[in-house]
Amino acid sequence: MQQLSPRYNDFDISEQSDKLIRLLIERQPQLDIKEFERSREELFDLLIEGHPPLAMVVILDSSGFDKTAFAADTYNSNHVKFYFDCLVWVRVCLLYDFGKILDDIIKSVMPPSRVSVIIGEDYQLKKSILRDYLTNKKYFIVLDDVFDDSEIWDDLEEVLPDNQNGSRVLITVSDPDLLTSFELQNGQKIRSDSVLFGGPLIKIKHEGWQFFILNYGNTPLKSYIGEKAYPTIWSKIFSLLELPFHLKVCCIYLLVIRPSIEISTRQLYLLWVAEGFIPYNSEETADHYLKELIDRGFIQVSKKRAGGTVKTCYVSSYTFVSLAFVAAKTEFFRTTDAEEKSPANRVIIFEGLIEFFSLEHSDMYLQSLLNHSLESDQLDLKDCENFCKKFKHLRVLNLGSAVLDQYPPGNAIKLHRSFTRGYLDDAFELWFHHSTCTSKK
Repeated sequence: MQQLSPRYNDFDISEQSDKLIRLLIERQPQLDIKEFERSREELFDLLIEGHPPLAMVVILDSSGFDKTAFAADTYNSNHVKFYFDCLVWVRVCLLYDFGKILDDIIKSVMPPSRVSVIIGEDYQLKKSILRDYLTNKKYFIVLDDVFDDSEIWDDLEEVLPDNQNGSRVLITVSDPDLLTSFELQNGQKIRSDSVLFGGPLIKIKHEGWQFFILNYGNTPLKSYIGEKAYPTIWSKIFSLLELPFHLKVCCIYLLVIRPSIEISTRQLYLLWVAEGFIPYNSEETADHYLKELIDRGFIQVSKKRAGGTVKTCYVSSYTFVSLAFVAAKTEFFRTTDAEEKSPANRVIIFEGLIEFFSLEHSDMYLQSLLNHSLESDQLDLKDCENFCKKFKHLRVLNLGSAVLDQYPPGNAIKLHRSFTRGYLDDAFELWFHHSTCTSKK
């Protein structure tokens, strides 16, 4: 890790640098500000003064156009806040999960007293409850950074009622292939090589919905992902490799956060400390590292406390991809679904914790196991005991949402459940995030 630099040969960075520089120069912003303002007014007219049926607007990237900033500017407008009964902003994960999108919408629109009951209900029942709740309400929903799952249109249709009252949905799209099942007004099918003309706000056909594309580009749709993602990802990689060592390891460790999912800064500090990245286990030092990574664009602030300190944060999809590239090259992490089983001593589980516990493992020197599955898996005591006996070098264990009926008995492990400090003091140490790891005992 200490030897990695932007010119490290194993990364072939030098072969990419010239192409990156050329792309950045050639793709200088060409956006006409006057045209942008006119289009902004046109969008506001559609949102507020448009026809009563439910309308959906998809925003594409283009040169000089920040789709998320544009959507946020619209969302935070006083006119929008005054006009709609319900406002929802959902940051969509790179790994598409409509169940989480559904939960986020429910949390945003429903009273807290109902949310705690509804979230635990069956998936189909939750969809029905949300649809009933939104009926007769004028809602405005923003889904930011939808990447590559065409099922989203059918999923939304099942839960969003058309009340004929001017409700609207605004979606920022990172992969234009999502639009290839649609047609233009003239009946021409949208393809990956299509160039969209006819104005910034283009009306398209989609199964009876009012559907629009906000587009400033004049290039084929397939060019969007390359022109946007390639420079962004490689710029992040360059920036990462230029970090001092103490920030480099803390930065790559951000892979423990699912892309675009919030994590509390308190939990992140504890993980950094447990891994030994923070000198003297100083929370003040961890806070300083966090601010450095925020300033350098690796971490996005989600929520702040009343005093102004960062309460929760997240990693964008593009940053996550960049970090994953470097982590794979350095064998810093391994995920359980990786095709090639590297000898990394840290393992992240995004799905299938129970399967991992029941397998015959060869990772005898595993030091960190981090469960980030969204499922509340029920862990068998026997599997847990065998697991703890097998991985005798384990230092950090975050079971996430997993449920233990009871902790393994005896002296096999020592549980540290003091969360005011993240100190590690014994040879065999496990760290549990108590807010999500549940015990019935």
